[in-house]
Amino acid sequence: MRFCVGLFFCLGVASGQPLPKFSDYTTTVRRPANFAGHYELLAKPCPDQASSTEITIKDALSGTAYSGGCYWWGYGAYGRKDLPHGIKYRANSSLFIVSGCREVTERACGTFYYALKNNGLVLLRLIPFKRPIVLE
Repeated sequence: MRFCVGLFFCLGVASGQPLPKFSDYTTTVRRPANFAGHYELLAKPCPDQASSTEITIKDALSGTAYSGGCYWWGYGAYGRKDLPHGIKYRANSSLFIVSGCREVTERACGTFYYALKNNGLVLLRLIPFKRPIVLE
């Protein structure tokens, strides 16, 4: 199943398959990139949600920037310190992993496995967090 939002962000969910690995999505690194060969993955506060983090992906060659969405991981303050949080990525791989709550209408919480493909993000896998999750 595939669902696209805008031109850059597409969701595709597959279950029952092994989790994606960084080595499955290798790329050649061109400096000053820190993600997927020639991209810079940046994290900053979301414009309308200061407690959330916005992920921006910038093409170091063309200067084009894309939004990877806003995520919130303040659930540790609500007694869920057992849940993972943060962003994992590598310069030589187009895979990046985000553990948190995505700031969308339904506010999905879990570990998101994305790949950068054809100038778009594809959700390879979502592993939802076990409830209860208290959201601010």
